[in-house]
Amino acid sequence: MMEVATCRREAGVRDVAIHTLIDDIAAQWRTAGTWWVDAATLQRTLGVSPQDYYQSTYATDLSGDRMVTLEAANDRLDASSVGVLAALVEHLAGPAAVAELVVAGIYHPHEQQAELMAALMDRVASLIGRHQFQEQTYRAMLHDRRNVERARDTYIDHFFDLAAARRLAAAAYCRERAFALPDLALATAEGLLGLLFERHVLTSESLFARLFPRFAAAERAEGFARERGAARGAEPHVDRAGEESQARRVMGLRRGRLTLDELRDSIESVHATIAPNLQPLA
Repeated sequence: MMEVATCRREAGVRDVAIHTLIDDIAAQWRTAGTWWVDAATLQRTLGVSPQDYYQSTYATDLSGDRMVTLEAANDRLDASSVGVLAALVEHLAGPAAVAELVVAGIYHPHEQQAELMAALMDRVASLIGRHQFQEQTYRAMLHDRRNVERARDTYIDHFFDLAAARRLAAAAYCRERAFALPDLALATAEGLLGLLFERHVLTSESLFARLFPRFAAAERAEGFARERGAARGAEPHVDRAGEESQARRVMGLRRGRLTLDELRDSIESVHATIAPNLQPLA
């Protein structure tokens, strides 16, 4: 009986402690629109002495844990590192404490992150379904950017409001749940989607894949060919052979290596054709 009473008392202390931490985070967010916790905050709100805090974390670090490390225990944690915060809270106060972070809307575990990403994909798919592809506009962007990736990003940024899509997806995701702190949960979910983009978990390729065959067709038509497996951000492969063939047709040149006389005759012929249309220089 004594052991049961002690366990209940300890569970009650942990329950109060995690809500103290949640209240601290919520107060910061309401005041500044952001929040952070450090080692001193965790020790104070969770009722852990500095000695126990560092000894326990160090022992777990030595065991090879990837999340609960001495470095993490000394970090200033915020919404971008809430997964590390959840791991530390679980280590110090148990799984039930992490569940409270989830109910509050501060932490969205992996299975919920998958649902959040699915909500964004559904939203973007709906936008693409209503979009009329502007091929001539994209071709102009290709020549303006001279880079396939930049042209695709420019087209997507021009025709799709991804920030609004993230907000609407986060709202749809949050409507399916009864978070204790709904406004904070919405902000956290929207911020998480942005973070997933920064870390390349979500990419334009995954969200706008339905547009990419249209992009590729326009790129081929304009002499741009993105090589299979080319790194994102790399300069595109330009179809130089196609450009050369087109130039030869315009200049009336045969295929193969030209003699100097043939090249001179061709240049003189083209010049004679276009000279009457040239404006004199001022």
